[in-house]
Parts: sequence; structure tokens; C-alpha cells
Amino acid sequence: MKKEVDELKRVKEENKKLKLALADMTIENRLLQKEIQYRISLTEQPQVLKKKIKPE
Repeated sequence: MKKEVDELKRVKEENKKLKLALADMTIENRLLQKEIQYRISLTEQPQVLKKKIKPE
């Protein structure tokens, strides 16, 4: 019985660590997505300006 309890505690602790790691990765992923969107917006801006200038 003690073995099972120790194993359960170990698994719960590992699960807790994995959840924290997943949360960290989720936050990092969101930050990277925002950075990518920002960089894309920077590269798109000149094209948008050119399109606005041409019709006039």
C-alpha cells in the first residue's frame, strides 16, 4: 500500500510540474504570436501606404 501511495504522490508532483511547464509555454507562445503579428504589421505598412498613394 505504501508503494502505491508514494507512486501516486510522485505522479501528482510530476503532473503539477508539467502543468506549470505547459502554462509557461502557453504564455511564451502568446508573446511570440504578438511579436510575429507586430513584425508582420511592420512589413505590411509600406505596402498599404503604397496602395493608398497609387489611386490618388
